[in-house]
Amino acid sequence: MCSGCQQQCGNPCLPELHTVAGGVPGLLEFGERFDRKFVAWEGAEREFPLSPAHLEDGSSLVVIGPEGGFDDDEAEALMDGGFAPVTLGDSILRWETAALYCLGLGFFARQVEK
Repeated sequence: MCSGCQQQCGNPCLPELHTVAGGVPGLLEFGERFDRKFVAWEGAEREFPLSPAHLEDGSSLVVIGPEGGFDDDEAEALMDGGFAPVTLGDSILRWETAALYCLGLGFFARQVEK
């Protein structure tokens, strides 16, 4: 939560949503400003399901792929660039649904008292 919103009304700040040009190189450059970086990928190398605990503190970037998902080379380049592979579940989600799911996890993470 940003302090301004918290002090005024107790509500969390709205997340920032971005589209990034330049494909994977653009994502790697954009990701440099975040504390944690995740790539939602249905490949075999995904390490864990994305959860609110991964989005609690600091800044997080969750990258969801285009329709049809990332190809193996794109996903591997992101992982080589420091993005942790995560799953959003067993079903393949439309990008709109995946984005809302990630936003919901982030919102929930900031609601739970520590």
